Amino acid sequence: LSHGGKPTNPFFQMLPEWALMPMVGLATAATVIASQAVISGAFSLTRQAVQLNLLPRIEVQHTSEMQSGQIYMPRVNLLVALGVMLLVVGFGSSSALASAYGISVTGEMLMTTILLFVVMRWLWKWQVATALALVVL
Repeated sequence: LSHGGKPTNPFFQMLPEWALMPMVGLATAATVIASQAVISGAFSLTRQAVQLNLLPRIEVQHTSEMQSGQIYMPRVNLLVALGVMLLVVGFGSSSALASAYGISVTGEMLMTTILLFVVMRWLWKWQVATALALVVL
């Protein structure tokens, strides 16, 4: 606020100078954890789709003898990597990619709300007014 004008990166600018590098480290760690979650989710969803015969058989490598859930799927990994590269090249800038992420999160929330309404109406047999009141709330 004291500098005026439009801030270029308000998240990092609100920190004192000494906290900038630790926060960059924390942001990097959060990014790594989030990317691991995406990879694990892609592997798990693909494995479940194969088990339900929704996808053809795919090579699954078990990386742990102790835990059956520790798996690696080379083809899925390649598809995720190609998808990330196409997104980065296609959007061209991190701000455009961040905007696309925001739009996708909003779309996911909208779809979840619509599906909740469908479940309330047709599975739970709620009245339209009751279901709408809860969904709009």
